[in-house]
Amino acid sequence: MGMGNTFGFKPPPLSPGWEEFLLPAPVIERNRSGVSIAREELSLAGDRGANGTKARALWALACAAQKRGFRGICSAGGRISTQSLMICRIAQCLGMDFEYHCPRGSPTEMMEILIKAGFVIKQCHPGYSNQCRKMGRVAAEEREDWLFIDTGVEGPDMPEIVKRAAIQADLARFRRIVLPVGSGMTLSGIMRACEEIPEEDRPKILGIQIGGNPRTRLKRWAPSPWNRKVRLVDAKGSFYSNGDTRFGSAICDPTYSGKCIPFFNKTGDLFWNSGCRQIAMMEHQ
Repeated sequence: MGMGNTFGFKPPPLSPGWEEFLLPAPVIERNRSGVSIAREELSLAGDRGANGTKARALWALACAAQKRGFRGICSAGGRISTQSLMICRIAQCLGMDFEYHCPRGSPTEMMEILIKAGFVIKQCHPGYSNQCRKMGRVAAEEREDWLFIDTGVEGPDMPEIVKRAAIQADLARFRRIVLPVGSGMTLSGIMRACEEIPEEDRPKILGIQIGGNPRTRLKRWAPSPWNRKVRLVDAKGSFYSNGDTRFGSAICDPTYSGKCIPFFNKTGDLFWNSGCRQIAMMEHQ
């Protein structure tokens, strides 16, 4: 089935050159409960702690852009943003500049990390998401050698990068995949990988929705009809509440992947542990 089924939406082409910088396939472990874990927190993008599925895409895009002569990255999002943290650590590794656009407000711990790293934060008022994204995009376009990375790493590249990692994980051997869903871009990539599996062997997908509504992005980037290929349920507790930080040997992000743990109920599940911001928040020499 086709991608990008939002009426009138035509997906842009893939960015050039990132295939050269793809990270290895995620480590898959099985714990005593019979649940397997895709340990994306072990998928490190550089040596400053950037990790996880989103960091896979950010690393490939940043490295490819630098090879093409780009010297900086602009992005946008909230004052609490895993994406901004991962870009910060990747930019440090690559020696690139970084400018982040977010709503006005008191500095958060993540913002302090960006400031300490010497990067620029520009706060928008009143700080609507579309306003921050537009300001970040314009800032990048005004400099010919800066890359703009949208909120959620939205675009054609991340689902394709995730798809390739998921195919390497051999998803057909699992009965069900359980993963956290924020922007929906990781889920879109997992769903694309599952489309490569014969329907009779295709695992079911359970997405644990955390934060905003991913449906618009899923309409754009997931295989259609996306809502027949995944079951979405709300995480327990609010976005700001904490889930578990461990599942077996895996280190979980309490805001995202840690909230998936109550939903495992059978042998044959694959838990796609999408990464852990706490690893990236540590000081890495």
